[in-house]
Amino acid sequence: CRAMKPMLDELAEGNTAYKSVDGNLFSYDGTRLIKYAGGSEATAYTVPDGTVIIEDNAFEYAKHLTEVTLPDSVEEIQDQAFLYCEGLETLPLGKGLRIIGGQAFGYCRSLTEVTIPDHVEELSYSVFSGCEKLTSVVIPDSVTLIDDYAFAFCDGLYSVEIGPNVTRLGDTAFGFCT
Repeated sequence: CRAMKPMLDELAEGNTAYKSVDGNLFSYDGTRLIKYAGGSEATAYTVPDGTVIIEDNAFEYAKHLTEVTLPDSVEEIQDQAFLYCEGLETLPLGKGLRIIGGQAFGYCRSLTEVTIPDHVEELSYSVFSGCEKLTSVVIPDSVTLIDDYAFAFCDGLYSVEIGPNVTRLGDTAFGFCT
């Protein structure tokens, strides 16, 4: 909501736990992006370098975003961080990424291509479920688990490269893909 920006700016003054950066809520030290300014009509956003964690639901329902750029400093994307970002088309994942939470990119219906960075070991439940326009996924050698429903309901998915170290493929990991 647009009214949040002035409130966040006011909150940040003198607050030692949180700060506002262009209306986006961060931990005071800037390492955790807690909430993207949901009322923003911007189509692109660059997460500041030095951000380490994208928190649960941070970008949820950010309907105007088509592109988000993550720096290599991001190590963790928590559960549902980008859930229902239906306009999101491109999201290059930084080289520092190690953890991707459940439903992190669920129902990002416009996302077309994903390359998972080399240090990610697990693809959590429903991580890309409902990404209808997703056509291509490259899963690196570091991944050992593709959890339940990870790519379920990805109707456009036709190219998947899976590294040799996957030891567990969850129930319906690629289910309901036409």
